[in-house]
Amino acid sequence: MTGSNHLNNWTCVGIVIGAHGVAGGLKIRSFCTIPSAIKNYNPLKIEDYPEALHFRLISQSHDIFQVRLEAIKDRKSAHALKGKLLFAERNKLPVIDKEEYYYADLIGLQVKDQNDDPIAKITNVNNYGAGTVIEITHNKSSKTIMLPFNIETIPVVNLDKKYISLKIVPQEFLKAQNH
Repeated sequence: MTGSNHLNNWTCVGIVIGAHGVAGGLKIRSFCTIPSAIKNYNPLKIEDYPEALHFRLISQSHDIFQVRLEAIKDRKSAHALKGKLLFAERNKLPVIDKEEYYYADLIGLQVKDQNDDPIAKITNVNNYGAGTVIEITHNKSSKTIMLPFNIETIPVVNLDKKYISLKIVPQEFLKAQNH
């Protein structure tokens, strides 16, 4: 993301999915576990927008909200924000348990093998309904695979030193390392 240095103390909580109406309204999708919690994190920053903005919620349907912002006055300006991520100040988010992690904290971590050698990086984190999975990209081959994010697969998560350790290196990565 461009300009991401100014977002060090911010965490992604949603995305603009389109314009709503002609007066600058937006449709946004909340990434929060409880979608309506997004209203507790005002003001929000929009990716690549220079300032934090106060969102006024108009209506909700599941994880989709219609919102108004004072700074956005017309449909063209609202439409230009489609696809932009929404960020909340980190200190406004709930405190999480020791064995829980915000996805934003995991993305970019080094992935180490059993010998403590870095072999990959976490490039994405998702949950499609059957549990959290991490997408990791091999450092040498750029091959990408998905692994379950659980204690059986990843026994060590060290946010301070910015790495995770794999219990077993995937076959795809073993082949890539030997070439």
